[in-house]
Amino acid sequence: MRRLACLALLLAPATLSALQIERLEVRTDDGTYGVHLDAVIAAPPERVRARLTDYEGLRRLNPAILQSRLLVEDGRRIVHTRLRACVLFFCRDLDRYELLEEESADHIRTRLLPRGHFRSGEADWRLQAVPGGTRLTYDARMQPAFFIPPLIGPALVRARMDAELRHTLSLLERRCHEWP
Repeated sequence: MRRLACLALLLAPATLSALQIERLEVRTDDGTYGVHLDAVIAAPPERVRARLTDYEGLRRLNPAILQSRLLVEDGRRIVHTRLRACVLFFCRDLDRYELLEEESADHIRTRLLPRGHFRSGEADWRLQAVPGGTRLTYDARMQPAFFIPPLIGPALVRARMDAELRHTLSLLERRCHEWP
């Protein structure tokens, strides 16, 4: 029995996370930030989708999300998230409002509304079943409606976005293995 327990402990780290980030690119151009992500998550697409579309529970995917909720305004579905964004020692709470433009089993598309702390943007999530899990492709563009110092600010924001995305993917994969 003890040998079985030791074997289980040795194998556990390899089976808990099989996340493969194949490409993660964060870029900035004239005050607009862009992201391209291509990753494989060791979970079936329906589980990944269920976690990504749990709009009331997005904070479980990233501790920087303080709250999230789904609003319905004039028949339109809008996801409001309040984020705590920190770069170095400076932190700020940001509100983001995303209009759900398309939501299907393999595709989620949103458009940032010009309210809160963002002028414009869009996000496109694509899920594809692959052997051993789900290929997740994410493309996004966002233009903040607040000042970011031009010399060092964009580099710090890009580095923070990269770190946040990696952390979120890790939590997403972990949450996909929880019940239910």
